[in-house]
Amino acid sequence: CHRDSICFIFFFLMIRRPPRSTLFPYTTLFRSYKKSLLLLKRQTQRMINVVKALLIIAEDKNKIAEEKSIFNVSKLMSQELSKLYDKKNIYYNIENNIYLKGNSEYLFIAIENLVDNAIKYSEKNSVINIKLFKKANNIIVSVEDFGKGILDDEKERIFERFYRGKSSEEVGVKGYGLGLSLVQSIINSMGGKVIIDNKRVIGTKFIIKLPVVNMQ
Repeated sequence: CHRDSICFIFFFLMIRRPPRSTLFPYTTLFRSYKKSLLLLKRQTQRMINVVKALLIIAEDKNKIAEEKSIFNVSKLMSQELSKLYDKKNIYYNIENNIYLKGNSEYLFIAIENLVDNAIKYSEKNSVINIKLFKKANNIIVSVEDFGKGILDDEKERIFERFYRGKSSEEVGVKGYGLGLSLVQSIINSMGGKVIIDNKRVIGTKFIIKLPVVNMQ
C-alpha cells in the first residue's frame, strides 16, 4: 500500500509538471528582465556619481583637491573601466603599476565621460583606443576615437560649462554640455590638465596629463 501511494504521487507530479516548451518563454523573460535591471542599476549609478561630482564642484572646488589618496590607476582602468564597457572595438593599452594621488572615484568619472563621448560621436564599429603610460614626469591618459571630430573654432570652447558644439546637433547626441567641463574641473583639482590633440585629420583624441607620484 505504501509503495502504491508513492507511485501515485510520482505519477501525479509527472502529470502536473509543465513541459520544457512551456517554461522556456518564462526563462527567457526572466533573463531579459535581469539584464534590464543590471543595466538600469549601472546607468543609475553613473547618474549618482556625476550628480555627486557636480554638487561638490558647484559648492566648493577645493573640496576635491583636499580628498587625496594614493591609488593604483592601472588597476582602476584595466579592471573597473573594462568591466563598464564590453564593446569589442575598444582597445586598452595600460601600463602596469602606475600610481596617482587624488580622488580615484572622480578620476574614474572624468575618464568615463571621455569614453562615453568617444562612443557617442563614433560610428557603431569604429575603433576607440584607451591608453595609460608614464612619460617623463607625467602620467598620460589618452582616449582616441575616429568619429565625427571637433571643429577647430570649437576646440577652445568645449570645456565651457553648458557649451554644446555643432557636432552634437548634427549627430543628434543629447546632453547639457556639462561633461567636458566636469572632466576639466576634476583633472585641474588633481594638479593636471586635459587637452585636445589638434594634429588630427579625423576623430578626436583627448589627453590627460597628471603629475607622477613618487612612491619612494
